[in-house]
Amino acid sequence: IPSAAADLVHGGSLPPQLAQNIPDSDTRILSFMLHFLESEGLVAVPLFINGGYVRDLLLGKDPDDLDLSLCLRDCLRDVTVAGL
Repeated sequence: IPSAAADLVHGGSLPPQLAQNIPDSDTRILSFMLHFLESEGLVAVPLFINGGYVRDLLLGKDPDDLDLSLCLRDCLRDVTVAGL
């Protein structure tokens, strides 16, 4: 998927041609995470798909696991991973 690789930007949205290859089970997990962040008032917290997951999408393979990270840098000091 060479054109998809060209559209990848750190911190950017996943290009549609890659997003369409996300398995339904992972789409449900991502949806849950986004709804959870919204319910906690953390809509501005970025949720990143990273690591081997993105590599597998680029290679056209089914990802083995879903690698996610949150960036809490711009949150209030009392917002922590432990508190979520």
